[in-house]
Amino acid sequence: MKKAINVGIAMIAAAALCGCGTGDEISESVTTSSSSSASSSSVISSSSAESSSVVSSSSEESSAESEQTTTSETSNETFLTGLAGDTVLKTDIKQIFVPDGADASIDNFSEENFSSVLCMGFIYASEPRGIFRTNLDNPDVYNDAEMSFSDITDEKESSFIRLNVGEKMCGMTLTFAETNFARTDENSAWSFPGKYFCYGSCEFSGEAELTGYINVNAADDLYNSRKGDITFIPTEGEIPVVNYQIPVRDYRSDPDGIYHALVTGSDKNITWANEYGSIYLGNIETDASAENLGIPQSSEYIKCRIVIDKLKYTASTQMFPRIEARIVSFSAI
Repeated sequence: MKKAINVGIAMIAAAALCGCGTGDEISESVTTSSSSSASSSSVISSSSAESSSVVSSSSEESSAESEQTTTSETSNETFLTGLAGDTVLKTDIKQIFVPDGADASIDNFSEENFSSVLCMGFIYASEPRGIFRTNLDNPDVYNDAEMSFSDITDEKESSFIRLNVGEKMCGMTLTFAETNFARTDENSAWSFPGKYFCYGSCEFSGEAELTGYINVNAADDLYNSRKGDITFIPTEGEIPVVNYQIPVRDYRSDPDGIYHALVTGSDKNITWANEYGSIYLGNIETDASAENLGIPQSSEYIKCRIVIDKLKYTASTQMFPRIEARIVSFSAI
């Protein structure tokens, strides 16, 4: 498991892709009749031929349109694949970064000539599994010496969903998203889908109710937490999981792929393991709305129930995920 000790995380910035046989059947029936019928036959045959010609032309046009659509869709695809097994499209790409002197146009975009790519409008997220552990709630399975919990394992999950702006997860709507793919000597040698993915940032609208432990930092400390910072450790509730990890940094090895796993940490009187880590809820000294909620300042974390909105994530394969939100309501438990 990844471990953090009340880390104020600075995330890397992405460096900134139908024939018809009816006519023939009518003609054969009419030729056994009188001359007047023969005349009618000529008219009918002519009409049938014209009808057949129209049908044939319509079919050809339909086929041509279908081929054109298929070709258009294919030409919009890139070599990049995402964490959900999806193909990244050229229309997904906002900006291509290339080595000095190279052509950064989308028409020249290839696996060999790009450094990184910034995409907009989608993020890779996961449905929560609902795993929460703390030493305060689960003392029977907590190992104080190892700061671990015996009933959970360092299980790696790769069940990512490509979530597009406007879509929902856990009742919250994605309003902003960007992802970054970067090429290195290391990941160029890997073969798993999504091997170039490295970073994602997103925002959700809507409210979520969470239970957990909260603390207002009493003073600046050596871990870069400022006085008045509000930190929350969830123990119940559902919000999307935006968490990316990769097991190796050895270019000679081909890992199974990018995954998400539990995040563990410890601060003051609490040690935890969950899918999020901690959530930053702003600063009580600079946010008047948070100050008016009556959150007590304490040297320890206290149990509470809160409602949040304006949920934000920043996560990369290189660092711990950072989660921020605005606290709407607070009640001690």
